Amino acid sequence: MSILFPPFLSNYFRFNILWKKNELYPYLKVLKLLSVASCARQPVTSNQQPITQFNQKQMASFSQIINGETPVLIDFHATWCGPCKALAPIIKNVKKKIGDKAKIIKIDIDKNQALANKLQIKGVPTLILYKGGEQQWRQSGVVSELELIRVIGAHL
Repeated sequence: MSILFPPFLSNYFRFNILWKKNELYPYLKVLKLLSVASCARQPVTSNQQPITQFNQKQMASFSQIINGETPVLIDFHATWCGPCKALAPIIKNVKKKIGDKAKIIKIDIDKNQALANKLQIKGVPTLILYKGGEQQWRQSGVVSELELIRVIGAHL
């Protein structure tokens, strides 16, 4: 008998259910793998033109967003990324709990390749916390709700 996992997990591991006195016991390994799951950025295909120059208007807008005294958590994600989809409800819950104490912004790396390249985003999801224009924290992979609240709270 096999465990059926979401498609994004099949890239990371595959195993069978192990029964011991009617208990499943590989769940701890699954949860540990979920906490560090991330996707590598997909290379630009021949029909896509890589953005080589960052638009000055875009950079000014990004700088205005991150230069305030309010912490700004930026979630770099992609529509094709399974861990990004798993992180989305966590981000929503964090936003509900912190309210206006911090801003949370989602940026699609496929639509904003120049920014992703400038910030050296190598995998998604990548979360970066800015305050006063300075990067305070950075993490790639799925992060728990409690961890995000703790990190944001430490920079309020």
